[in-house]
Amino acid sequence: MRMSSFAIAFVLVSITGVAGAATCPEPGAIKQSLPVVKAGESPEPGVVYSVDQTQWKGENPMGDLSDDLKSYKFDSAKVSDKSVVCRYIGGDSGFVSISLQGAKAPDGSGWKDSTCSGTNVSSCAFK
Repeated sequence: MRMSSFAIAFVLVSITGVAGAATCPEPGAIKQSLPVVKAGESPEPGVVYSVDQTQWKGENPMGDLSDDLKSYKFDSAKVSDKSVVCRYIGGDSGFVSISLQGAKAPDGSGWKDSTCSGTNVSSCAFK
């Protein structure tokens, strides 16, 4: 019984093509904070970005903590042999870019070569 459940799950994942696919985070999932200041160093301007329980990271030296990232819109993604970078636009700072390290490959319908543009993160899936 256990083996047949596994086989059915494997077939369903294979048919849907979603095994291992990921997307850029939704803007509302991005957290912002001030850069960490090391002892004896001057504070850096701007804002750093992260997504809870993930390795997504970014920074914007012109960023402002008062920006409401939930109002931002997904703009584009770019994959390379080193990372995937997701870009969002909106607010007074104009943009947020976050990246996830590690080689990635396009796996969604919105990709043209290594770049995906659009308003829907699901069309820019990667693996």
